[in-house]
Amino acid sequence: MLYLVSDYKNPYFNIALEEYLFSSDNFDDDIIIVWRNEESIFLGKNQNPYVEIAHSLINDRKIPLLRRISGGGTVYHDLGNVNMTFIQKNVKLDKIDFIKYTKFMQEMLGYFGVKATYSDRKDLLVDGKKVSGSAQCIRGNKCLYHGTLLFSSNLNNLSEFLNTNKNATSNATKSVRSEVTNLNQYIDMGVEEFIEKIKEYIILNVEAPDQIVLNDEDLEKISQNAEQIYSKDRWIFEKTPKFDICIDGEDNSVVEISVNKWRVKSFIIKYKNSDKQVMLNKFIGELFFEKNIMEIANEEYRQYIDIIKAVF
Repeated sequence: MLYLVSDYKNPYFNIALEEYLFSSDNFDDDIIIVWRNEESIFLGKNQNPYVEIAHSLINDRKIPLLRRISGGGTVYHDLGNVNMTFIQKNVKLDKIDFIKYTKFMQEMLGYFGVKATYSDRKDLLVDGKKVSGSAQCIRGNKCLYHGTLLFSSNLNNLSEFLNTNKNATSNATKSVRSEVTNLNQYIDMGVEEFIEKIKEYIILNVEAPDQIVLNDEDLEKISQNAEQIYSKDRWIFEKTPKFDICIDGEDNSVVEISVNKWRVKSFIIKYKNSDKQVMLNKFIGELFFEKNIMEIANEEYRQYIDIIKAVF
């Protein structure tokens, strides 16, 4: 069993590191990674950022938004949120058992004197409150499971940044909100010591533990993927499944928008009890960012500015 406690805190690097160890044939054994990120927000692979996050808040605070290779819901990261990734190589599809990783983390928390239970969603709960969520990915004969461990995370930010009242119709995965708590309410130590104890637990409880040492070539490839893939809008936004928006405006108006690959396909204002409709075709083909849409609206559709603002 290979293991790595990442010293890197950059979220783009860490997500590229995880995928690199998952995909690379240079690391052909099972792997555990322990990692933390600076403040950031991670979408699941099949999620829609329009409905998952409070865009104005994260834009104002310049908080990075990323998209994982795994499914599941949207997660807030900061240095008080410890992440564990379990990678299994050369496994047959019918032999994959993700719950064993949940149980590993459950038993590990028992090592710290914390009694945790797990739900059918593979969440870990302490006193009925969520301390860990998980997501999975399968590629060929490889599987990946990663789970969060809320240790001393800013729960106010978690609630604020992932709170949105936006709705859309699509087949995108929607997050399931839960009441959460931090493990430092139950474990009397700092997060750095907690991570050291996790490392100790791994060494004591896995077969033939061997620490991964990344060489210069590894680091270069990871950095390239972080910059050229995981930090780009085409990965973060343009992977969003097609979705439709319908919003009531004033004067019996309704805005109907269709977006595919984060580009506007149609933008129509209709009026109830009337056949009247206005096609706002200047938006068609444009990226569905608020700044972009509002710039066009101010130039081309000032008479409809209030209802367009309501979209965001």
